[in-house]
Amino acid sequence: MKIPQITFPAPLAKLFSVLPQYPHAVLFTGFLNAVLSAHLQPRDLQALHGKQICIRMRDAGIEFHFSVTPSAFVARRRSPRPDLTISADARDYLLLGLRQE
Repeated sequence: MKIPQITFPAPLAKLFSVLPQYPHAVLFTGFLNAVLSAHLQPRDLQALHGKQICIRMRDAGIEFHFSVTPSAFVARRRSPRPDLTISADARDYLLLGLRQE
């Protein structure tokens, strides 16, 4: 399936960027825990234990801040200096999820 070149509309991204980001992180980490818990062992992400991570969806104005513990992904409040930041547009994350990128 070919994914068209799309971006979030600027007004929607502006709205998302001013909303509290913590609720998004809670939903995101809940999803990660539900989907990945059966596939990951605690040692798989050991290098990330205790690290502050930020996943940024640039065109949508959304950030997910979380950390990795031995037993789960945990939502965190925004960190001014996360240990790891991954930034991309929503389309790029979609392509990764569909294994097309």
